[in-house]
Amino acid sequence: MKATVLNFSMQQRKKSKGLTLIELLIALTLGMGILIALSSVYIAAKQSFRFQDSTGRMQEDASYALELMSKELRMTGFSGCVGVETIVQSTPTVSTITYPALTWDEITPSGIAGLNPLATLFPTDTNITSRAYAPHNIFRGFDSGQSSMFSGTASTPDFVSASSIFFAGGFAESAALSSAMLTTTSAISASTNTFGWSGKNLLFIISDCVDANLFKGAVTTAGGTLTIAHGTSDGNTMNGFRNDKIYGTDATLVKAQWVYYYLATRSGATTPSLYRLNFDGESRRNSEEIIANVEGMAIHYGEASSASPLVVANWRTTAASVTDWNRVVAVRVGLMMVSGQTDSNADVVPTSTTLLGSSYTIPTSNSSRVRNEFSTTIVLRNRVAPR
Repeated sequence: MKATVLNFSMQQRKKSKGLTLIELLIALTLGMGILIALSSVYIAAKQSFRFQDSTGRMQEDASYALELMSKELRMTGFSGCVGVETIVQSTPTVSTITYPALTWDEITPSGIAGLNPLATLFPTDTNITSRAYAPHNIFRGFDSGQSSMFSGTASTPDFVSASSIFFAGGFAESAALSSAMLTTTSAISASTNTFGWSGKNLLFIISDCVDANLFKGAVTTAGGTLTIAHGTSDGNTMNGFRNDKIYGTDATLVKAQWVYYYLATRSGATTPSLYRLNFDGESRRNSEEIIANVEGMAIHYGEASSASPLVVANWRTTAASVTDWNRVVAVRVGLMMVSGQTDSNADVVPTSTTLLGSSYTIPTSNSSRVRNEFSTTIVLRNRVAPR
């Protein structure tokens, strides 16, 4: 009986035997190796996700920005049925058209000072100061941000050393006349107020296939009918139209607009953004941050060699090299987009790349960001096919 009990105790002791120190060390070493391998895979996968996510975001943002710019740039110089060359701005002189006495101001948006913002940049150029909307001043590019287009009494944007662009046109908001004018002083009527126009001092272009006028109007809506008065009290001379012009139902009414695109860095940001500033025919709107993380913008200008035909003969890589702004018929816009995350490409060594074919130096402060160039070419269709 005692022998049986002793044999059972020895068997139980063998079954409960633990790992030796060597076995434990081997197990720990193998486990550590597996964890290191898995960590490396995880880090690589996470880095790849960051890179792909940043690339996708940059592509989406650039596509949106370039599409918006393209849509508006294509409308440069649009004046309805006729071309901008036929615009009659006032009788007897355009100086009697008084715009709201307001300023281009980054902080307190309101309106335009003077006939148009270009007048502040070229005060001695009568082609610009005497006509607010004409072939000579509906489009202009710059090799930098233009602080003089903003109020001198308020802080100007923190411009980035990049190209900027200014253009004007009768944009998407348009309406057909619902009834013919009886006299040159008659108010203009449209069947509906689709775009919610309201107030005084709105700037319009009215045109048929013979003539066009730029004028200021006071909008009222009653019974679903839109009525626009254009008397001298609205800042016009001779009610805004010449004595022998009466517009019929074949005329189109469009809202005039000025737009300025530039790069600036908002307070607290580490990368620049694309901004849009516009006067929409009624008041100067807030400066809009269109897309963040736009590190650079370059603009090339397709210039025709002669007034006719208007076909691109030379691509100017700077605004300073354009010889005649009346002959610029196409624009090539390039954006250098960067990732929002500073470590999206942490192993990157600062180097140089190109933007629209020209050398582009990567800032060392943001060298670890992913960056890609996006570009598009826009034809100024109202220039290519003038009417």
